[in-house]
Amino acid sequence: MKLWWINLIDRGMNRINGRWASLFSLVFLAFILWVLPAVSQWGESIGLTQSIDTSFGLSADRLWAIAEGYGQPLRQAYLIQRWTFDLVFPLVYGGFLWVSGLYLVKRLKANDGLKMTLILIPLGVLFDYVENTLVSLVFMFYPQRIIGLAELAVLMIPVKWFFVMSSMLLVSGLAIGSILRPWVKK
Repeated sequence: MKLWWINLIDRGMNRINGRWASLFSLVFLAFILWVLPAVSQWGESIGLTQSIDTSFGLSADRLWAIAEGYGQPLRQAYLIQRWTFDLVFPLVYGGFLWVSGLYLVKRLKANDGLKMTLILIPLGVLFDYVENTLVSLVFMFYPQRIIGLAELAVLMIPVKWFFVMSSMLLVSGLAIGSILRPWVKK
């Protein structure tokens, strides 16, 4: 009996074709080219200059210092950004990686072991939401300090990036494998 995860992958592979993969690629590309720069520019224009999402090695004390430095108006703007843009973006990149991954494992006629690695993709999206939620809670409750909340929030940053980057590397590897497959002797 197959694992539920492999059954889910197999059902997804049966529904995915090149058109779906192209559509999700175009949506992702459009988001990267137009939406991401616009949101970044808006954030900078109002003073959201500290990038918490990409701050590796951020400490809980540093997160509190950012929350304090932002003041109430910028903390509010940060929360709006987290729960508008950052609600959609993980779905966009996650959808792109998921559909691309399904399409590529289908093209490669991948074994169940390789199919299992696709679990990295939803885990990346999940931990992105967990990180955004925890940082949002730190900002919402500021100046009240909830024990362990900021520490857990900063711990989620590298965890999220591990899964997101692993997902990107996986899909890139699958794409390279798909391109090279015709030239590799069996």
